[in-house]
Parts: sequence; structure tokens; C-alpha cells
Amino acid sequence: MTLRFSFLFLVIFSVISCKDDTAKQDADNARELKKQELVFKNLSDSWNFDPQARSAADKELLAIWDQWRIFQNELQQKPKSSITAFRQKSKTLSARVIQLQGSVPQAYDRPEVRSRVMALITKINSLNLYMNLNDIPEKKVLQNIKEVNEELASLSRQLEETKIKDAIPFEQGEADMLKLLDTARAIPN
Repeated sequence: MTLRFSFLFLVIFSVISCKDDTAKQDADNARELKKQELVFKNLSDSWNFDPQARSAADKELLAIWDQWRIFQNELQQKPKSSITAFRQKSKTLSARVIQLQGSVPQAYDRPEVRSRVMALITKINSLNLYMNLNDIPEKKVLQNIKEVNEELASLSRQLEETKIKDAIPFEQGEADMLKLLDTARAIPN
């Protein structure tokens, strides 16, 4: 008799315990869903990049640098449906920005421009990293979006500066002097 009573008590306790676990799990799921909705709303409000052509150098670059134009088009398209769409967009941006690295046009292929492109790559990749975490660090993502905009502006200023420097004519004999200073020039046998 005690065996039946203890078995019955064990079954009743299991059923009550399962109901409590289900209620806790439902509450946790509701809390998590509310948190994701808040993150989505904040991301949707602040996901604004400013890749607009600011200068004549930017406009000229759009005409000759296909990867830059594609990257800017990707930046202007804003995800609208879910956090998963934001995650996919960050992956796409990361892939597009890496293509910029090896395709800088000859006129702008200088260490200053390449370093700005590398800084932009770093910021976009860190945005991709933060977006693809299970628990998205919202403050870091928002800060990173601001930093990406700063890097875009910095790259734009550097492109304009490069164009201005190229417009300055060489003085008489300066080209020969620069050729002599070049340590990488071939020495005839």
C-alpha cells in the first residue's frame, strides 16, 4: 500500500513540477521576445549610414570604381523585416567591404586611402560580429554604426585630399629628384 501511495505521490509531484517549468519557460520566452522586439526597434531606428558622395572626388570615384558603388548601394538599403534581416545585411556588408581592399583605382591607390579602407573594413567586420551574437550588444552596435559613418566621412575627406594633391603641378626637376629618392628603382647591370 505504501508503495502505491508513494508512486501516486511521485506522479502528482511530477505533473505539478512540469506545469511550473512550463510556466517559467513561457515567461522567459515572453521576456526574450519582448527584448528582441526592443532591439529590433532600436536597430531599425539607428541603422542609418551616410555613404552619399560629398565631393567631386567621390562622384568621380563612383563612376570608375564598381565595388565602391555596389558597397554604397548596400549601405543605403535598410533591412525592414527582422533581426535576421539585419544579421544578413551585416554579413553582406562585410563581404562587400572586403572587395574594396584589392580594387582601389590606380589614381587613389595610396597608403593613406588604403589605410582608410582597412579601417572601414575593421568597423564593418566588428558590426558583423556584434550582429551575429546570440545576445546582441545593442549599445556596441549603435556605437559601431556611428564609427562606420565616421570612417566613411574620413575616407571621403582623404579621397578629396588626394585629388587636390594630384592637381598641384610638379616644379622643374622635382620629378627627377623623386625618381632618385626612390629606393625601389631598378639598378642597371
